[in-house]
Amino acid sequence: MGNKQNLEPEGFRMFRNNKSQKDIASALGVTEATVSAWKKKFDWDRRKYEWQNSRQATAEKYLEMIAKEAQAMEKLESGMTDKHLKALKIIKELDAQSDILASTIQIMEDLLEFLQAKGHPAFTDFQELLPDFLMYQRQKADK
Repeated sequence: MGNKQNLEPEGFRMFRNNKSQKDIASALGVTEATVSAWKKKFDWDRRKYEWQNSRQATAEKYLEMIAKEAQAMEKLESGMTDKHLKALKIIKELDAQSDILASTIQIMEDLLEFLQAKGHPAFTDFQELLPDFLMYQRQKADK
């Protein structure tokens, strides 16, 4: 009986992932009655509800979605020609550049607001230089 108790955490993991008691029993090599007893004794319904509403569950769901998306992308890329792969590479590079530009703009705007809120004497000079700096960044990204 002690050995079966060691299987309970795995049984609960399967239960919270919507496996039936029959499937859990079969996978763990125990009877359905044992799984039913665990469910009642260890309050699986309450624990499942708490887990589903936890940050860990949310993080696991996002990681699972990302993994599925990566698998789909790999499958898609495996059927592409060299021409398609080059186009995809360019799209990914442009996407990364747009993220960098957007981040740069946000940081510069935040710095400008900070200087203004502090009444810093550099605010006016920075405000005048900001458009030129952003154009410089765009040109760098376009190269």
